[in-house]
Amino acid sequence: MATQTETEDRVTRLVEALRAKTATGEITWQPTDMPGAFAYGGGGGSVILESEDHDGQAPFVLRLLDPSGFEVESFTTWAEESDPGELPFAGAVADLYRLIRAALHTSDQVLDNLLAELQSA
Repeated sequence: MATQTETEDRVTRLVEALRAKTATGEITWQPTDMPGAFAYGGGGGSVILESEDHDGQAPFVLRLLDPSGFEVESFTTWAEESDPGELPFAGAVADLYRLIRAALHTSDQVLDNLLAELQSA
């Protein structure tokens, strides 16, 4: 069994990798049934990232699910920065959440859709 520090290091690496791949569009996230929650699934498991209060702000909850969908671990970050006493990946989780929201909710698509509807009417 990994120590807390080892687990935090591995989660930090995971969040950084998710953030980098999300920023470049190499991976896509899906909205879930829960407001303010997004999921990414890979062959080895899934990640759900949610704003606990459903307001798009901290606290954020990062949930790790095994391939069958069973939640094996969750981490709650209480701040949007990695303050002393906070999980070391808190800032990266907040950044990742913002990247996901920006990728899924763009005003450009809404504007294009509305303009197309109005021009065809």
